[in-house]
This record gives sequence, structure tokens and C-alpha cells, in this order.
Amino acid sequence: MERRDLLKDGLLLLGGVMGLGLPAAALIHPRSASAATGAAVPHTVDYTAFQKKLFQKPPGLLTYPAWMEGEWQVSCKFIGADFPSSAAEASPFVPKGRIVSDTGLPGFRRLSIAMVPDVGKDHAFRMRFVSKNGGRVEEDKIFNLKNALESELGKAAVTTIEYNPDKNPNRASLNLLPGASPNAQRIELFWNARSVLPSPPGPDSSSSTGSFRFLEDVRQVSLTPQLAETSTVGDYRHLWEFYPAGPGLIKAYLSTVAYATPQDPLFQTSGLQPLVVYFHLLTMRSAPAPPQVAGE
Repeated sequence: MERRDLLKDGLLLLGGVMGLGLPAAALIHPRSASAATGAAVPHTVDYTAFQKKLFQKPPGLLTYPAWMEGEWQVSCKFIGADFPSSAAEASPFVPKGRIVSDTGLPGFRRLSIAMVPDVGKDHAFRMRFVSKNGGRVEEDKIFNLKNALESELGKAAVTTIEYNPDKNPNRASLNLLPGASPNAQRIELFWNARSVLPSPPGPDSSSSTGSFRFLEDVRQVSLTPQLAETSTVGDYRHLWEFYPAGPGLIKAYLSTVAYATPQDPLFQTSGLQPLVVYFHLLTMRSAPAPPQVAGE
């Protein structure tokens, strides 16, 4: 079943959602949602943070907390979706039928969101965060993008990734093995915004959860194997929320917001408003160090 058919048929609450403590209203209410991770950490989705901005200064690199350093085995589970612009009180109001009929929206086609290459499918892959420049922890984007994409496409499907954070932390070019996917042979990523958010309150008003949360705006251009003129452009925002859940364990939420681009006919109605929000739960376990080769 295609992603847009899954959404169109209303199959938004998948197995395991209620077991996570996420109420059904959390996926259909246009304003806010709350849940709890396995570590009983409150999770809040604030839709006011999802309105797209047109003009922003180029963002810099993020510094991640020390407890995220290392390599992690990630289990990524799709837990639902929402249509904020289709709520009765939404302004502007966009009927859900119009949204799901737009096959160009990020998430409706495979590979249209690089870090979540098939939105409705569970994935297992690795992520890595490394210490650089005097102990500063940074994301290894080349490693993470390659592993996320190959969790869907198969090993060695990503042939090269051109990314140099010292020169330009906001652009990456990914090349795929010919024939790996009909939806893209090359992917261009442009990060247009990146900002850290405050941690939500802890059990009492004088504490916080110690989480790490940030927004990242992405424009993705996917070029098909035939002609550059058949490229598709998608705009989306990731809201990443990482919570330390014990030794060698991190729980994370990923909310991904899809927007219409100015070239999309739907943009005339929706403007900068979020059209679809996809929710994923990530369980990250510290990966064992690679075995040492004799003689090293």
C-alpha cells in the first residue's frame, strides 16, 4: 500500500501506539499532544512551532550533549500521522482529500525524506555522534544518512555522499547506485534552519527532563535516473527530541512536518502552514565497538 493510501484510509493509529501511552487524540488534535516514553519522560508536540518561515539566516552546526557521543543501534517505529491544516478550526483550512492527492508532498513517496526513506515502515539502522574540535560532539551526517537510506535500499546502495561541514554545514549531495530506486538517483539536501529548543519541564517545576531537542528545516531535491527536469522538490521540518533513558539507552521522538512548496498548486491554499505531520519513535542502544584486528 502506498503511503498516501495508508493516510487516506485513515490508518493513522498503528499497532503499539497505545502501548506507548500515546492517546488517540494526540494524533488528531491540531494544537498539542502529550505522551510518555518508556522512561516516563513527558513528550509534548507544539504545533505552533511548525509554521514554516521563508527567510532565515544560514544555520551553523549543532553541539550535541556528551551523553549522545558514540555509535547507536536505532530502531525507528512509525506511530502515526496528523493533518493540522484539515482540522475544523484550522486557518487556512485544507481538506485532507486534497492533501493526500498531492503525491509530491514529502513522505508520500519513498526516499522523499532522506532520514525516513519509507515513512510508514519500521527501520533499523545505526547513527553516530563524534567528538571533534576540543570535545565538541557533532552528528556524523555522512554515516547517518547513508545508514538510514540503506536500511530501505539495501547495503551499498549509497555510492557517495559529498558533505563538508567545515566549508558548508548546510548542503549535502548523495548519489545512489543506478537502479536502486525509481524515485531518485541523486539527492540534494539543503538545511535552511537549525535551532535548539529548551527542555520540557521535569516531574516538578524546578527541574527539567535533561533532554536535547532541536528543529531542522530541510529542502530536498530528488533527481530521477532519467532527466534532471523530472526532479521533485520537497520542504519539511524535523523536530528531534532525545531523552537519556538509562545506561546505553536513549529514547527519541521524531516529528516530521511536510509543507507545500511555492511551485505546488496546493501552496495557493496552504501557504506556509503544515500539511502533514509524521510521528516516529526511536529506541537507541549503544552499539558495541567493532572487533579489533589482530596486530593493531
